[in-house]
Amino acid sequence: MLDAFFSGFIQTFTFPTFFFLLLGIIIGFVVGIWSLVIGVIAVRAVLDYSNTGRAIIVCLIAGVICWIVVAILIFPIILAAGVAGAITS
Repeated sequence: MLDAFFSGFIQTFTFPTFFFLLLGIIIGFVVGIWSLVIGVIAVRAVLDYSNTGRAIIVCLIAGVICWIVVAILIFPIILAAGVAGAITS
């Protein structure tokens, strides 16, 4: 009887978790694309570019630099958390 309860309990909470995870990934992707588009429009207007291609290149370079900085700052934190978790368990 307890096995049936836990099986139903797990099924109840597994689908919404997967659904919200998938929804979050889709929303994150859409927001990322939207931010890129708005960034290109802003760079084109502020730097007075007549060519949209140059604004796209500037935004992509800035995005790559941002991801590199984030990775450099976050990687040691994730590594330390993994080491601390391995030590405590």
